Amino acid sequence: MTPRPSPSSISAFVERRRSTGEGGIVGGWRRFAGSRFRAFHAVGFSQGAVGALAGGAVTTPLMLALGGPPAFVLVASVLPGLGSLSQLALPWILRRTGGNLRGVTLLLAVIGDTRGFWYAGIVVLVATGLLSHQAALGALVALSLVVGLVGGLSGSNLLAWYHAVLPERERRFVSPRTGVVGAIAGAALLIPTALLLHDVQVGLVLFAVPLLVAGLASLVGIYGLLRLPRPGRVTVPDRARIIAERPADLDRFMRVSTFGAIGFGLGPPLSIYAIVVLGLSPGFTIALSAIATLASVVAAALVGSMLERGSAAGILRAAHGIRAVAMALGLLAFPGNPLAGEVLIIVAILGASGDAASGLASSERILRLSVGPAAIAHQTRYVAATSSASASAQLAASGVLAFGSAFGYPVYAALFLASGAVRAVTVNRLAAGRLEPVMSGQPIVATSAAAGN
Repeated sequence: MTPRPSPSSISAFVERRRSTGEGGIVGGWRRFAGSRFRAFHAVGFSQGAVGALAGGAVTTPLMLALGGPPAFVLVASVLPGLGSLSQLALPWILRRTGGNLRGVTLLLAVIGDTRGFWYAGIVVLVATGLLSHQAALGALVALSLVVGLVGGLSGSNLLAWYHAVLPERERRFVSPRTGVVGAIAGAALLIPTALLLHDVQVGLVLFAVPLLVAGLASLVGIYGLLRLPRPGRVTVPDRARIIAERPADLDRFMRVSTFGAIGFGLGPPLSIYAIVVLGLSPGFTIALSAIATLASVVAAALVGSMLERGSAAGILRAAHGIRAVAMALGLLAFPGNPLAGEVLIIVAILGASGDAASGLASSERILRLSVGPAAIAHQTRYVAATSSASASAQLAASGVLAFGSAFGYPVYAALFLASGAVRAVTVNRLAAGRLEPVMSGQPIVATSAAAGN
């Protein structure tokens, strides 16, 4: 006869399911909606709103409206990505500041997340005739470079903060859901923005509206950071120790991921393609971004739950496969096709879903392959390597567009094919790797939070 479980074991099981969010998707979200996680809600909302309204979804059509050539706009959108190399300095900064992760993150948020106010100021100066279009383009690019450098550090800091203040199971519960909150906020704000800017001949001053909203949203995020639990003094081992303790599987994963990032960079930006090749409006491109963001919400919610109990490597392979299919479908959005806009929507949905799944799975895989506080260094190295590879590929793609712009669709089609091919190869190379343990990793905080900032 099978023995009955004792009441204590039953209560322990129920408590474990309640504490880890295993009581179902609805139960997990009900728990996350509680007051205990309000600070994470604010940070997630702010990150999503600022990324949507003061990011490429708005600034790309803005630069095109200012008269920027497509190749120039592509380069301008690429350069901030090189700022991710600044993440390599994070371990050094933490050592120099005595592990003051909280203070560094707050400073970076004040500088970088408030960029909506600065962008809106540029738009107002142009609309009032106090600044020429060329000067405005230069100012936008210069500010984007600064934001890229600051934002590269800010993203890693937030991830490290979550790991510092949350146990491993709790971190897996909170981190993906915080990202989903941001994606929902971004999509919700992009929809009215698309309606506001739906006219092809939209006036420049209207671009200031979403940018100002982004600035206000950044203040919500800064408030949320102030309310987060203090991470204490977060220390990182010296470089020699990090290299000595780096797992071989981690190095291989870095190499394959860096190669895969080239595929991301070669893919033509759908917003530029829609406006320049298909003649669609800025409002359509912003609506496209809203739809893509909604797709990433669904993907992040599903993948976040899967990662609690499944392999990050398997999800990552599927994500690259989805993105390869998206690029292949992009070939069907050719001029003259009455359904070209609808095809682009499908491409955006698949691409965003793959990107969301890939981002979550990649971060999770690094953490599972890492040992202790060195995880911060490994994460920053990963982001710097993949971002620089992607940005370099985007610069190459912009050169192709600059010299082949007269050919129109065939040039973009070649980029769709190249991007899809690289991602297909990445799937094959990832399949050759070993699965990582589902539960691993160690706390990254070397000192007690009571000694905090």
